[in-house]
Amino acid sequence: MRFALIGDVHGNLYALNAVIKDCVDKDIDHFVFLGDYIMDGPYCNEVLDKVRNISKYAIAGNKEYFIQNYSNKTKDYDQLAGAHWTYNTLTDNNIKYISSLKDRIDIEHNGKKIVFSHFPLYHYKHENGIFDLIDVEKIFERSNFDVIVSAHTHRPLEAIMYNRRIICPGSCGLPLAGNNNACYGVLDIDDDIKYNFYTVNYDIKEYISSFSNFVGFEDCRIWTKYYILSIQTGKNYSVDFLLYAKALMKQYGRSSTGLVDNDIWELADKKYSQEKNL
Repeated sequence: MRFALIGDVHGNLYALNAVIKDCVDKDIDHFVFLGDYIMDGPYCNEVLDKVRNISKYAIAGNKEYFIQNYSNKTKDYDQLAGAHWTYNTLTDNNIKYISSLKDRIDIEHNGKKIVFSHFPLYHYKHENGIFDLIDVEKIFERSNFDVIVSAHTHRPLEAIMYNRRIICPGSCGLPLAGNNNACYGVLDIDDDIKYNFYTVNYDIKEYISSFSNFVGFEDCRIWTKYYILSIQTGKNYSVDFLLYAKALMKQYGRSSTGLVDNDIWELADKKYSQEKNL
């Protein structure tokens, strides 16, 4: 049984199409989607339509959790303009589909047990949605999986830990390991376990130029600016900027709620751009 492993598309239909095309000659039995299909990029409906049509194995990531637990209480924060834009543009069918997604999928094939999860299993999800690191060894001691596949980090990984194979195929739509090619993996489960990692070129310039076709997407201009830098360079400008903005909130004595006030968000953009010579 051969699985194509695709994670962290983040609304990047161009990258997803390139990966699917690259899979044509690889005799794929099943596509496994590892969460975070939406936000950051604008092609959220198109990505979800494709996921629904080609895969029976798809799980929720943190971006989907936002939709599953949607509240408009944060709609006035520029920091979350893209998230609210995404919710407001999703079709009813896709909101319903997101609501149906689970945290993980466990399967068994040919005596091999595999778990698919967006988050690495050393993250623990509290009821309030916050994730903490917990003891890796205890997790592996009480699990009997042969292969654990996750996403979320946007960085490819293949390792053996406590006699389990650990795999992350990197990010399809927002790779952050210093290379801007779309990433995915192919897992082959038969008498033994084989894994191959692949990267694929796609037209990043054309993808970025297409953003102007989406009404209202310009309201997300600051976050989109750093998203674009991230997909161009393969470096995590988005999170680096977010951490910078949160540090600026603390510097100015603002309350620490995890959200950045709009005036600080604008100021952070100016200061960060100057410091990084952007």
